[in-house]
Amino acid sequence: MFYVGNRLEGSVDLVGHGETVFGPEEGARVLASRPPRPDLAPDKDLSDDTRLWALLQQAGGGTWGGCVYDVDAIAAALARRADTADPGGNPSGSAGHD
Repeated sequence: MFYVGNRLEGSVDLVGHGETVFGPEEGARVLASRPPRPDLAPDKDLSDDTRLWALLQQAGGGTWGGCVYDVDAIAAALARRADTADPGGNPSGSAGHD
């Protein structure tokens, strides 16, 4: 684990599968070619306040960013999103929220 800016990052190298052994580059290619699990999805019962907290954490640098909202980063993310909104204010590809 190491810090990149204000993010804590780490990595895992796949160096084989079963009896087949290969290097990290081939492992990265194999992993990149795998689709995500079909059941991988946010919990449908996640409350709106928890979803909002998670989004603010993500926009502000994540949990390891100090657990403090980075208001400038959040404002920049919202500004970027507003720049891609359609005339009705919906982000590109979004139908809006009821």
